[in-house]
Order: sequence, then C-alpha cells, then structure tokens
Amino acid sequence: MSTNDAFGIFNQEDIYSFKKTGSFGRFSTINSFPIEYFLTSMKASELHQLTFAREIKPGDKIDFDQLLQRDLDLVRVETEIKPYLTNNDSKSRTIFFPPLLVAAIPVSKNTMEEYYSKQRIDKISLGGREGYLRKWDGLFKLTHLEDRNYKITPSLADKDNSINIAREPTQIEINLSNGIERGIKLIVIDGQHRLKALQEVYAENGDSLSEMAVPVCILFSPDSTLEVAQSVEQTRHVIPKVPEIFRQLFVDVNKNAEQVGGHFNILLSEGNMGSLICRSFCSFVLSKRSIEGLAQIEWNQKKKKLSTEINRSYYLTSIGVIEKALAETLGKNKFVNEYFIGFDEIKDVVHPSENDDHLEFPKVSWDKFSLSQKKHILSQIQKNVVPLLERLFFESNLFKPANDCFIKEIARLRDKSETDSHGGIAFKPVMENLLEYMPIPDTERYRDARHNLRLFEEDVKNCKKEQCFTFLNHAIFQRAIFLVWSEILKIGNRVGLTKEFSNNFFFQLIDELDNKVEELIDFRKSFCQSFVFLSNRINPTNEVRNGISYLILSILSNKKVRERLSASVINNDNDKLLNSFNEELRNLSYSCLNKYMASYRKNKTKVFKTNYPIDNSIDNELRNLLQEEEIKKKREMKDYKDGIISKDQITSKFDSLVDDYVKKDIINVQNDLRSALNLELDVFGLNDISPELVEEASEFEPLDE
Repeated sequence: MSTNDAFGIFNQEDIYSFKKTGSFGRFSTINSFPIEYFLTSMKASELHQLTFAREIKPGDKIDFDQLLQRDLDLVRVETEIKPYLTNNDSKSRTIFFPPLLVAAIPVSKNTMEEYYSKQRIDKISLGGREGYLRKWDGLFKLTHLEDRNYKITPSLADKDNSINIAREPTQIEINLSNGIERGIKLIVIDGQHRLKALQEVYAENGDSLSEMAVPVCILFSPDSTLEVAQSVEQTRHVIPKVPEIFRQLFVDVNKNAEQVGGHFNILLSEGNMGSLICRSFCSFVLSKRSIEGLAQIEWNQKKKKLSTEINRSYYLTSIGVIEKALAETLGKNKFVNEYFIGFDEIKDVVHPSENDDHLEFPKVSWDKFSLSQKKHILSQIQKNVVPLLERLFFESNLFKPANDCFIKEIARLRDKSETDSHGGIAFKPVMENLLEYMPIPDTERYRDARHNLRLFEEDVKNCKKEQCFTFLNHAIFQRAIFLVWSEILKIGNRVGLTKEFSNNFFFQLIDELDNKVEELIDFRKSFCQSFVFLSNRINPTNEVRNGISYLILSILSNKKVRERLSASVINNDNDKLLNSFNEELRNLSYSCLNKYMASYRKNKTKVFKTNYPIDNSIDNELRNLLQEEEIKKKREMKDYKDGIISKDQITSKFDSLVDDYVKKDIINVQNDLRSALNLELDVFGLNDISPELVEEASEFEPLDE
C-alpha cells in the first residue's frame, strides 16, 4: 500500500502531521458497536510514532484491564523476538509479522480522555471526483472518495444519514500529541513486543531494516463522542468510552492469542470460574484500595513455574496461588461451589426450564458454562466471593498486619520521592515500579533506584518478620487456608446453615488461628518436624498442605474454643442447626487430628529410615543394631526377589525396630500437640494410629514447585 498523497491536496493543516494513505473498513454487525480501521504500512524509521499503553496515564481512575495492557515482557523481546529478526544463519530464511493493531487514543497532558471530538462530515471535491471529509476536530481526519459499492452510516446520532465511499484509497491525517497538548496517541494493543523489538533493532542497526515496511492497522471508534452519547441517552443506549472500547478489544485479542504463560493465562481466560474470580478480585481491590492495594497482589508473573508461588516479600498473595487453591477445593466439589457463590439465586436464569438448548445452557460446572450463563455466574462471584477474598487478605487479623507494613513503607517511600534531591531518579522510579509496574532501567543512571527498591523490599520483610506469621507468604500455607474454608463450607451446606454464617465462622476461625499459629506451625515443634518441616524449611507437598489444614481445623477440637467461635457469629438459623454444626465441627476436628498423626507417622518413619545413621539423638547401640538389620533386610529382600528364599524366611528386624522407635516418638508428639491445643482429653483415642488412616493419607502428588 502506498503511503504517498493519493489526491495531491492534503497539506493544508500543519497540526495533522501524521499522514497515511491506505485501505478503510468498518467492523461491526447489526448488534455491535462499530469499530473502524485504517490499514497502511510504516517504515522502521517511523515506528517511534507508535507508543505503548504504559507510556500514558490512564486518567483519573484506572481499572485493572488497563493495567493488563500496560505490561510488557522485556525478556521475551530480548530472547525471542529480536533474535527472530536478526538471525543471520541463513540468507534464505523468511520472516514476517502480522499487522500491529494500533488504537487511536485521545490524550491531553499525556492522560487518556474519554471521548473524541464531535465528528463533522463535509462533502468535498477531490480532483474532479466527489468525496467526503470526516473530521474529529483537533484529533484526526479521514478523506474518502465517493463510491456506491460501499455504504456506511458514519454516526449513530444520525442513523438516517449514510454515505457511499470507496474503501481505498483513503487518507488519514492525525494530530499526534507531544504529550502535553491535546491530540492522538497511537497505542499498540496487539504487537507490543513486536514493536519494541523492531524499535530496538532499528536503534542498534537501522540499515538492517531499511527495506522493511511494517503493516499497521489503526483502530478507532467513530461514535465515541460526548455528543453521540448524549443524543442516544434517552433511548437507553450506552455509548462506550474510548478507553473502555480498547480495553475490551485488548482482552478479546489477547485471550485468544498464544500467551507467554503464568498469570496472564489465568487473567485472560474466561473458561473457568477460578479465572473469573481472580480477575474480579484484582479489579475489586484496585477499586476499593486503589493502586496501593493491588500492588500487594502478585498478578503479572509470566513464568509458569513461579506463577503458583509468592515471589516478593511485599506481596500478600498471588493470583496463581488463589486460582490453584480454588481449583483444588471449590473446583472439585460442585455442591460446595454452588453453595459458596449462591447458585440457587441464579439457577432459573442459568438453567431455564423452558429452554433445552444444551449449547446455550449446558449443565454448569467449574470450567463449563456458556456466555449466556457467564454473566450471571460473574455477577454472583462479584457479589458473594470477591469481597470475602478482599476481607481475608486485607482485613483478617492474620493478614492485615502485612498490609499495614506495606502501606507504612510505601508512605515513607512516597515522602522520599517527593523530596528527591537526586533529580527524581533515586526514588520516583521505585514508586513507578511498585505502583505502575514500570521497570527500572538497568543502567548506571538508575543504580540508586535499584538499590532503593531492594531496601524497600527489605524494610517490608523486616516489618512482616516482627508483625506477621513467619510463613504467611508461603503458597502451601495459603492453599491450606482455602482447604479449611472449603471444609467449613461443606459442613455449613450439609447441615443447612446459610453461607453467610459459614463464611463468618471461617473468619472467626482465621482470627483465632492468628493467636495460635506460632504454637501450631513452627519447625521447632516436635509434631511439625519430619513432616510439615524438614529442618527449618516447609516441605512443599500436597500432603503437607493437607497436614497444615488438619492442624488449623484441630483448633476446633477444644470444646470451649469451638463453642465460643460459633456463639460469636450472628445466627439467624435455629439452635438445632447450630448444634448440628458444632457436632460436625467436633467430629471433623477429631478426624483431622488423627489424619494428621497418620501422616506424621508415615513421614517420620520415612525420614528416620533415611537419617538414623547421622542422627546424634540416637544412642550408638541402637544405631549399630539398625544398620546391621538394614543390611540383613536388603540381602534377604534380594534373595526373596531372586526366588532363593520365601517371604516367610525373611528374618530382619529392621522394620520392627523402626516402628518401635516411631511409636515412642508419637507418644511424645501427641502430648506436645495436645498441650499446644489446650486439650484436657486424649482425643487421639489410642496412641497407636489405625492402619486405615495410614492408608488414607499415603498417596499425595508432589507440587510443581
């Protein structure tokens, strides 16, 4: 496509400095809001005229979808896309990029505006041919030749007025904003990484791209003007604002594209309830607690392996942890999930009795629902689930001190930023990194800023060390909390209590845990070592996740605690239901204690068999006997496998020696655990653990991490 002046008359107004000729089109159906596009090409030397969402301010109120657009993976640019452009291994190699999708965004003082200027349409003459000039004053202009083969209605404010135009050639003229004056910024909404790579390759070696013409598709929404919005207001039509349109286009384009991975696979997916919950949670936190709240939620990790961990000291949690925890609890129990989100409130619209269309209204599950059902499910999630997640991570006694630490340290950092004596480069880039997700350049000029970011992380870490549970930020611990939540919901649903009561009881339990957590989950506790902890590190397995949940629920084995927590929750249900609830809690807590000890015994046995030769707490006589019997066992097992002896002829006492040692240890461990829980009764029943419980706790998959 030529970028020359096709008509020879387009040099009248200097403010419209960006001029391109290309193809025009409108993309809409009879039921959709129209988007118009202009397809052209740009030389590599012109690509500086395009920009990224991160380089402009989103306006007075930012939303989470706009933050998603601001993210840029510089590692991917360096390791994947630039090598694709610069690989010189083969001269016969071909390369190509699809068109960059570019949104024409109105800005003033480098901040997004909500609407374009009013559209004005004039009939003009173009070198002997009739045509039309469409102008959004001060922003951009389109010039069309008249042609009866293509008809559009240029404005929703005047649906009776249509024009016949040629799709090509068409010319666009844009007043590119310099960042201060009002104008247009051309923001890439698909192809950000391609653009960054092209810009960097051109800066490093412009000659290598001298013949390249990059395809570009410029998008704009012609009816996103204040005048059109006001004119259709009485018809109850809503005209979307410019940022809203391109936010949605960004999501639509990227959710169907191949993703880098990590959190973006969660946030851009709409195929399961976990993704809907995580995305809504981030939006809710941003709306309620502003950018300082969202900055404490890890949501932009691109590496899959790290996406289910919590990778910075200042994060409260990670959406990867939340999504995984939800999937392994609510996602695996349909009844608890429906109880939690309040499915009964929407079942008639989600499964209308008069509609048997199984494509439009399938049987809803965690990861199966149609678009028609999704809007109702999302509404329940936003009403019943998301506020509870925010309550857990920002208001519960367990997590609130961590939030307080971050807010205190960010306030100190802001004060330093406002009085920065280093030309604004020592502290301001740190604020932008933490709150606006802007990377600090890896150059000497910003060395102090990188150092100050490390100091900030260390300050938050030290504050949390004094104020919070040591392992609060561990993914296993947080997933165990969700498992506890699921068990409480399960009982509440089973006995017929409201979900509000069950949720409030859970939060009472979490606040109670805050008072006891150091007594229950600590590597120095005998009942934690060799199972929950290996030395001073948490053992990252699903079995340990279960074990931590058992310990938390075992708090309820104390009758006084159990009844006090139940009584502290406002109860609009009858006393009979409450009594049933307390009875179920008692049974659950006793079961959890015995399941915990079963897992402990299995793991203690495994660790003891491995470590007894170097365990200084074992006397030498027992150690020597164990070694002799283990050698004998290995020899006899080999003979048994080779068919030399029968199973009855195996005489090694190694396993029985180990069992005797572990049994003695378990007696002490049970006493320590009973003391930690302030239990007067021997709720373990027998000091020996039943084989059934050992069997039940024996199979667990290791975690990805």
